[in-house]
Amino acid sequence: VITEYIPTYEYIFRHNRGIFWTLKDQLPEKYGNNVFFRYLLGWMCPPKVTFLKLPATPAIRKEMMTQRVYQDIVLPLETLEEAISKAADLFEIWPILVYPSRIYDHGPELQGQFRRPNNKIEGEQYGMFYDLGVYGIPKPIREGKKYNSTLAMREMEELTRRTGGAPFLYADTFMDKQEFGDMFDLHLYEKVRKKYESDKHFPHLYDKTSGCQSFDWKKMLEEENSKKTN
Repeated sequence: VITEYIPTYEYIFRHNRGIFWTLKDQLPEKYGNNVFFRYLLGWMCPPKVTFLKLPATPAIRKEMMTQRVYQDIVLPLETLEEAISKAADLFEIWPILVYPSRIYDHGPELQGQFRRPNNKIEGEQYGMFYDLGVYGIPKPIREGKKYNSTLAMREMEELTRRTGGAPFLYADTFMDKQEFGDMFDLHLYEKVRKKYESDKHFPHLYDKTSGCQSFDWKKMLEEENSKKTN
């Protein structure tokens, strides 16, 4: 019997050189694996994510948000089967990333933006959660079918709120402000903003992460609902 131990950091980020296996979405394999490209330009890959975002126009940003999925969602461990099934139904993107994590209970006054866990381990001040990472182009889009990732993300966010989870905020969210407040514990955040008068000078966390930065997805939902009723 051979037991192999892999450091956690190296295990989690082992695919990161290919931007978590999504480089093929930015650079088609027929080009990226071409011997001449690899020999002459391979040193440029993979490009930094910040570099890819820098030249993005509003049209490109909208396409990235409605035609692709880049999400990390932290959920209670007991929801693993339900969440994977939901992600499979909504996105049909494989592989996915799953790794365990802890969410600590810091008390009602000092809790950060993740809400206090309801599934704390007996005798401990933390609950067991996991990160569900979904990155890439949903299967319906790859097959040329009509599809909107924003609508699918709204459905995934409903499951996340209901089960006491939350997404990483490097990614866009598609919630209104009330839904955002239901998902995150903003008590300490709002208290500190007010204390240091940041609310007078800096945008709210919701405004910085909402998909409305790039396009009015709420208007898009209204238009699509209007088409259905007509």
